[in-house]
Amino acid sequence: MNTTVTALAKARLIVPLLGIIFLFVIINYALSEVVILKDGNKYIGKITDEGDTLRIATPDGEMTVKKDRIKAIYKDAAAILKETTDTLVEAKSLIDGANKIDDPKERNASLDKSLEMLNKAQNICMDVVDVFAGEDGKAIGNQLKDINSTMKQARSLKVMDKELPPPKEDKKSVSRTPEPSQPDSSEVDKSESEPRSADPEKIEAAKEVYNLGVEALKDKKYENARDLFLKSISYYEDYAEAYAKLGDAYTALKEEELGYENYRKFLEITDRSVSLSDELAKLREEVVKKTEKFKPIEDKINNLARETVAKLMDLGKKCLDEEDYILAEDIFSLVLKIEKDNKEAQENLEKAREKLEKEQDNEK
Repeated sequence: MNTTVTALAKARLIVPLLGIIFLFVIINYALSEVVILKDGNKYIGKITDEGDTLRIATPDGEMTVKKDRIKAIYKDAAAILKETTDTLVEAKSLIDGANKIDDPKERNASLDKSLEMLNKAQNICMDVVDVFAGEDGKAIGNQLKDINSTMKQARSLKVMDKELPPPKEDKKSVSRTPEPSQPDSSEVDKSESEPRSADPEKIEAAKEVYNLGVEALKDKKYENARDLFLKSISYYEDYAEAYAKLGDAYTALKEEELGYENYRKFLEITDRSVSLSDELAKLREEVVKKTEKFKPIEDKINNLARETVAKLMDLGKKCLDEEDYILAEDIFSLVLKIEKDNKEAQENLEKAREKLEKEQDNEK
């Protein structure tokens, strides 16, 4: 895999999870809002809607940003805390209710719903945890800890003795298009990238949803295709072809950065394959060509990954010192996804897990 792909792979793991990137402004600003861009940059200031763009009045001057570059806009810390607190309360209620459900599928469905809600709240806190200072910053940091702890509780309550096959109704509800005819053989997914340990039932479900996505893509129903490919990947996370087609869907929707991220994932998976079929090899050649235009940003992404890892390491060590072992475990696990050979992160991860085990033993 070329260095551009490797570097972008690192960046992709960071931006949506913690947002600890190049922060241009980290101060409180009266009547301000926080604007998060898709590339990870953040601005805080008074915003004015100007049609296809937003004008942001920051303490350092005004700037204009196209709306299609914006990932999210957040109000002040109080509004963020209220929104995430409401989500926490509702999620905890779902978890308490799930604890009383005997049917494994219904129990897991309720827990999955709570995890989906908590994940959104987690992303919000991660986006802004490094923006606010003083008591606001501390409150959002504590909120993030509570969210992570609740997510861990929900995951621990799921029925894991035997993985349950995805509900049949899920496959029907993911698309509003009619049931498609069998796709052309060139579009049907191959099995080269299937790991031996993958659940056959989930792989089969992933294939069915993937084929629906291919049909939606042919019909230029790009948003529908995007959602179907995402659903397919949720069943089978190493589905190479689904990432390639998801990249096409995002590109068609003018979200080229997200398109490239998924092309990169496709290349990463196919690089691990011992051999490729003619169709998959041809698809790989096409994807490589589509990624050529992203090479100029290689140095920027490499520097971004290195700086982000350093900041994550500092944050993880701080969590260890404060005995927040749950968050420390998540942070060092994330670092190891970016740098698999980071020995310091591995040692700290083991330390965090040992502390968690001791806490669990003491609770018993």
